[in-house]
Amino acid sequence: MSLINEALKRAKEAEAGNRSSASPAARPMEAAHSPDSGGYWLPILMGVVLLVSGVLMWQWLGSGGAMQVRARSNPAPTTPAVAVPVSSVAAVPVATPTIGVSSNTVAVAATTDVEATNTVTVAEAKPQPVTYKLQSVFFRPNNPEAVINGKLVFIGSRVGDARVVAIAREAATVVTSAGQTNVLELP
Repeated sequence: MSLINEALKRAKEAEAGNRSSASPAARPMEAAHSPDSGGYWLPILMGVVLLVSGVLMWQWLGSGGAMQVRARSNPAPTTPAVAVPVSSVAAVPVATPTIGVSSNTVAVAATTDVEATNTVTVAEAKPQPVTYKLQSVFFRPNNPEAVINGKLVFIGSRVGDARVVAIAREAATVVTSAGQTNVLELP
Protein backbone atom coordinates (compact mmCIF):
# COMPACT_ATOMS: atom_id res chain seq x y z
CA MET A 1 0.00 0.00 0.00
CA SER A 2 2.79 2.32 0.65
CA LEU A 3 3.77 2.14 -2.99
CA ILE A 4 0.35 3.33 -4.00
CA ASN A 5 0.40 6.16 -1.50
CA GLU A 6 3.81 7.27 -2.68
CA ALA A 7 2.65 7.25 -6.31
CA LEU A 8 -0.33 9.37 -5.39
CA LYS A 9 1.85 11.88 -3.55
CA ARG A 10 4.21 12.17 -6.52
CA ALA A 11 1.27 12.72 -8.85
CA LYS A 12 -0.11 15.48 -6.62
CA GLU A 13 3.30 17.14 -6.41
CA ALA A 14 3.74 16.97 -10.17
CA GLU A 15 0.29 18.40 -10.69
CA ALA A 16 0.97 21.21 -8.25
CA GLY A 17 4.25 21.97 -10.00
CA ASN A 18 2.53 22.21 -13.38
CA ARG A 19 -0.06 24.60 -12.04
CA SER A 20 2.44 26.98 -10.64
CA SER A 21 4.50 27.13 -13.83
CA ALA A 22 1.54 27.41 -16.24
CA SER A 23 -1.12 30.06 -16.40
CA PRO A 24 -4.18 29.44 -14.31
CA ALA A 25 -6.55 26.87 -15.79
CA ALA A 26 -9.11 28.43 -18.07
CA ARG A 27 -12.59 27.46 -17.21
CA PRO A 28 -15.54 27.93 -19.56
CA MET A 29 -17.46 31.13 -19.07
CA GLU A 30 -21.19 31.43 -19.41
CA ALA A 31 -22.41 33.89 -21.96
CA ALA A 32 -23.48 37.08 -20.32
CA HIS A 33 -27.12 37.85 -20.90
CA SER A 34 -28.09 41.42 -20.98
CA PRO A 35 -31.45 42.02 -19.38
CA ASP A 36 -32.92 43.58 -22.57
CA SER A 37 -31.81 41.04 -25.19
CA GLY A 38 -34.77 39.08 -26.59
CA GLY A 39 -37.27 40.79 -24.35
CA TYR A 40 -38.99 42.67 -27.16
CA TRP A 41 -40.07 39.65 -29.22
CA LEU A 42 -43.00 38.65 -27.02
CA PRO A 43 -44.63 42.13 -26.95
CA ILE A 44 -44.09 42.50 -30.71
CA LEU A 45 -45.69 39.10 -31.38
CA MET A 46 -48.65 39.93 -29.13
CA GLY A 47 -49.07 43.29 -30.87
CA VAL A 48 -49.19 41.62 -34.31
CA VAL A 49 -51.76 39.07 -33.11
CA LEU A 50 -53.95 41.80 -31.63
CA LEU A 51 -53.66 43.87 -34.81
CA VAL A 52 -54.70 40.95 -37.05
CA SER A 53 -57.61 40.02 -34.77
CA GLY A 54 -58.73 43.67 -34.71
CA VAL A 55 -58.73 43.88 -38.51
CA LEU A 56 -60.71 40.65 -38.80
CA MET A 57 -63.24 41.85 -36.19
CA TRP A 58 -63.59 45.18 -38.03
CA GLN A 59 -64.32 43.38 -41.32
CA TRP A 60 -66.83 41.07 -39.64
CA LEU A 61 -68.69 43.96 -38.01
CA GLY A 62 -68.57 45.93 -41.28
CA SER A 63 -70.38 43.09 -43.03
CA GLY A 64 -73.26 43.33 -40.56
CA GLY A 65 -72.15 40.28 -38.60
CA ALA A 66 -73.35 38.01 -41.36
CA MET A 67 -71.22 35.16 -42.57
CA GLN A 68 -71.11 34.62 -46.29
CA VAL A 69 -71.29 31.03 -47.43
CA ARG A 70 -70.55 29.95 -50.94
CA ALA A 71 -72.29 26.84 -52.09
CA ARG A 72 -71.92 24.86 -55.22
CA SER A 73 -74.99 24.72 -57.34
CA ASN A 74 -75.82 22.13 -59.90
CA PRO A 75 -76.09 23.54 -63.39
CA ALA A 76 -79.63 24.18 -64.53
CA PRO A 77 -81.05 21.40 -66.65
CA THR A 78 -81.22 22.27 -70.30
CA THR A 79 -84.65 22.87 -71.72
CA PRO A 80 -85.63 21.81 -75.22
CA ALA A 81 -85.78 24.45 -77.92
CA VAL A 82 -89.14 26.19 -78.25
CA ALA A 83 -90.48 27.48 -81.53
CA VAL A 84 -90.84 31.25 -81.37
CA PRO A 85 -93.50 32.82 -83.61
CA VAL A 86 -92.72 36.32 -84.86
CA SER A 87 -95.49 38.81 -85.60
CA SER A 88 -95.05 42.32 -86.93
CA VAL A 89 -96.62 45.48 -85.68
CA ALA A 90 -97.70 47.76 -88.51
CA ALA A 91 -97.21 51.23 -87.08
CA VAL A 92 -95.67 52.70 -83.98
CA PRO A 93 -95.93 56.48 -83.74
CA VAL A 94 -92.80 58.28 -82.60
CA ALA A 95 -93.07 61.98 -81.78
CA THR A 96 -90.30 64.33 -82.91
CA PRO A 97 -90.82 67.84 -81.57
CA THR A 98 -90.04 70.85 -83.76
CA ILE A 99 -89.59 74.21 -82.09
CA GLY A 100 -90.36 77.44 -83.88
CA VAL A 101 -89.43 80.77 -82.28
CA SER A 102 -91.22 84.03 -83.04
CA SER A 103 -90.84 87.40 -81.36
CA ASN A 104 -93.07 86.82 -78.31
CA THR A 105 -94.14 83.16 -78.48
CA VAL A 106 -92.61 79.76 -78.82
CA ALA A 107 -94.49 77.28 -80.96
CA VAL A 108 -93.94 73.55 -80.58
CA ALA A 109 -95.19 71.22 -83.28
CA ALA A 110 -94.95 67.44 -83.06
CA THR A 111 -94.40 65.31 -86.10
CA THR A 112 -94.83 61.57 -86.12
CA ASP A 113 -92.75 59.00 -87.85
CA VAL A 114 -94.11 55.55 -88.51
CA GLU A 115 -91.81 52.58 -88.06
CA ALA A 116 -92.48 48.89 -88.36
CA THR A 117 -91.05 46.66 -85.62
CA ASN A 118 -91.11 42.95 -84.96
CA THR A 119 -92.38 41.60 -81.66
CA VAL A 120 -91.25 38.21 -80.40
CA THR A 121 -93.64 36.14 -78.32
CA VAL A 122 -92.52 32.97 -76.60
CA ALA A 123 -94.93 30.12 -76.25
CA GLU A 124 -94.33 28.33 -72.94
CA ALA A 125 -93.85 24.59 -73.05
CA LYS A 126 -96.54 22.68 -71.20
CA PRO A 127 -95.17 20.64 -68.31
CA GLN A 128 -95.17 16.91 -68.89
CA PRO A 129 -97.64 15.03 -66.67
CA VAL A 130 -95.97 13.21 -63.80
CA THR A 131 -95.87 9.46 -64.25
CA TYR A 132 -96.01 7.29 -61.16
CA LYS A 133 -94.24 3.94 -61.14
CA LEU A 134 -94.90 1.29 -58.50
CA GLN A 135 -91.57 -0.42 -57.85
CA SER A 136 -92.36 -2.72 -54.92
CA VAL A 137 -94.95 -3.52 -52.26
CA PHE A 138 -94.31 -4.62 -48.65
CA PHE A 139 -97.74 -5.89 -47.76
CA ARG A 140 -98.74 -6.27 -44.12
CA PRO A 141 -102.46 -6.13 -43.38
CA ASN A 142 -102.06 -3.57 -40.56
CA ASN A 143 -99.38 -1.38 -42.15
CA PRO A 144 -98.74 -1.88 -45.89
CA GLU A 145 -95.86 -0.05 -47.55
CA ALA A 146 -94.94 0.59 -51.17
CA VAL A 147 -92.09 2.15 -53.13
CA ILE A 148 -93.38 4.61 -55.74
CA ASN A 149 -90.89 6.58 -57.87
CA GLY A 150 -88.09 5.54 -55.48
CA LYS A 151 -89.87 6.81 -52.35
CA LEU A 152 -91.14 4.62 -49.51
CA VAL A 153 -94.80 5.51 -48.90
CA PHE A 154 -97.66 4.46 -46.64
CA ILE A 155 -101.39 5.01 -46.95
CA GLY A 156 -101.91 8.77 -46.68
CA SER A 157 -98.37 9.66 -47.83
CA ARG A 158 -97.70 12.08 -50.68
CA VAL A 159 -95.70 11.39 -53.85
CA GLY A 160 -95.24 14.55 -55.88
CA ASP A 161 -98.71 16.10 -56.11
CA ALA A 162 -100.54 12.81 -55.48
CA ARG A 163 -101.71 11.14 -52.27
CA VAL A 164 -101.58 7.36 -51.69
CA VAL A 165 -105.08 6.16 -50.79
CA ALA A 166 -104.72 2.37 -50.94
CA ILE A 167 -102.02 -0.33 -51.06
CA ALA A 168 -102.90 -3.89 -52.05
CA ARG A 169 -100.70 -7.01 -52.48
CA GLU A 170 -99.64 -6.11 -56.04
CA ALA A 171 -101.05 -2.60 -56.60
CA ALA A 172 -101.30 0.87 -55.12
CA THR A 173 -103.85 3.62 -55.74
CA VAL A 174 -102.93 7.30 -55.88
CA VAL A 175 -105.16 10.35 -56.32
CA THR A 176 -103.61 13.48 -57.88
CA SER A 177 -104.37 17.03 -56.74
CA ALA A 178 -106.50 17.40 -59.89
CA GLY A 179 -108.71 14.54 -58.64
CA GLN A 180 -107.48 11.90 -61.10
CA THR A 181 -107.27 8.37 -59.64
CA ASN A 182 -104.41 6.14 -60.82
CA VAL A 183 -104.12 2.46 -59.98
CA LEU A 184 -100.46 1.44 -60.17
CA GLU A 185 -99.61 -2.23 -60.64
CA LEU A 186 -96.34 -4.11 -60.28
CA PRO A 187 -94.72 -4.99 -63.62
